[in-house]
Amino acid sequence: LWALEAGGRDADETTAAVTSYLLQYQSDADHWSHPGNRPPSTGSDWTTTYVALRGLASFGTEEQEAEIESRFETVSNWLSSTVPVDTEDRVFQLRALASVGAGQRALGDATHELVVRQRPDGGWAQTAYRDSDAYATGTVLTALLETGRLSRDEPVVRAGIQYLLTSQLDD
Repeated sequence: LWALEAGGRDADETTAAVTSYLLQYQSDADHWSHPGNRPPSTGSDWTTTYVALRGLASFGTEEQEAEIESRFETVSNWLSSTVPVDTEDRVFQLRALASVGAGQRALGDATHELVVRQRPDGGWAQTAYRDSDAYATGTVLTALLETGRLSRDEPVVRAGIQYLLTSQLDD
């Protein structure tokens, strides 16, 4: 659904069927779980939950509004009470909090947790035990910018962009 949204696809029977599935899938849980274990993206319940929330927000039907609102409320409680483990989790915690309309304090705390993990080289790492990398840095910058938490002129953002430029390979 995220890809369809990015491609400008209009809602139709197929997107309605997928949003219906998302509302039924793991409906007894307080978030969506990841289907596999291929970190970073399919190793994170945070990523899976954000992608589901975004799909529901973009393509949910009028008939699904009450169910979507209820699911967002349930997930919002999980987002606020669960501690992220790594950068992937923190990136998608921030994105998901913005999706459910979390308060400024929750968004500020999630932003802070990302910003303080920036490395001296300007990048971010997947975990505390790894070196900075382009994927972690790119996802952090995208989350901070797309959620409106920081602007391109912030020193943190400029340092992250500089890290990406200087670590880029010739090819």
